[in-house]
Amino acid sequence: VKHLFLLEEDVEEYNTPVSTWIRRLDWRHNSVAIYKKGQSKLYFLRKLGSFKVCSKMLQIFYRSVVESLIY
Repeated sequence: VKHLFLLEEDVEEYNTPVSTWIRRLDWRHNSVAIYKKGQSKLYFLRKLGSFKVCSKMLQIFYRSVVESLIY
């Protein structure tokens, strides 16, 4: 339990909308979600490659779909 001393008064926890929002950030959960999306997009890229789609089209797909997820 975090303690905050505010005007000589011991406050156990100080909640603001921002502190509540920051506590809800779960980087592990977010990272796993992005990883799964990336794997899904790469699956479609591999499928396009198996259909003998030209390399220029594969590059366009990669840049527009996969890179947009990363950046």
